[in-house]
Amino acid sequence: IAFGETIPAVDGNVERVASRHAGIREDVKRSPTRRRIRAWAIERIAPGRAGDFNQALMELGATICTPRQPACKACPIAADCLALAERLTHVLPVLPAKRPTVPVTARMALVHHDDTRVVAMRLPADGPNAGQLELPGAGVLVDCPTPGDLEAALLETTGLRTDVGPELATARHSITHHRITLVLHEVRARRRLPKALVVADPADPDLPWSTASRKVLRKIGRC
Repeated sequence: IAFGETIPAVDGNVERVASRHAGIREDVKRSPTRRRIRAWAIERIAPGRAGDFNQALMELGATICTPRQPACKACPIAADCLALAERLTHVLPVLPAKRPTVPVTARMALVHHDDTRVVAMRLPADGPNAGQLELPGAGVLVDCPTPGDLEAALLETTGLRTDVGPELATARHSITHHRITLVLHEVRARRRLPKALVVADPADPDLPWSTASRKVLRKIGRC
């Protein structure tokens, strides 16, 4: 759009317009279909007018070739639209099936080190949210239905023997198709902390706490 190169800008609106106009009945998110849509767009870009073309195509998808109830009578390319001719506008584009949501109860431990600092673990450098601090537990994607599961998870993941106390707070969290209930527990450590754990002040704005940890810490006024 900015530099006038003959390159299509393909967003969801363009995918919808192209798949309907060309009658593409394959999943628009699959690589072969993406290539076909790009080829469809490239064939139609006038030399030196890529910016105008891309903007017009996006606008067409946003205002006329809408997901539901497209305004086909107002569409400037309706004359040779295969979806309109074959009455397929209600089924195209073909989108990937939505993954079913997975409920997760993720329990986290609030282990006090002193008046201000709590125990945390640093997330691995080769995983999501690398290097961030997180309250100890099994991980936000691991289901822990009972407080006993948290106690077992703490021993397994940190080597920390604990007594898990009452719930302090709950919060909602989502990662992709996981619908997570975060549950924060008061937890007492039975012995000295393993070296793999760190202590940190939740109120320190410069510390990289994970989003999930911040959510439950805010609930108890600690972040």
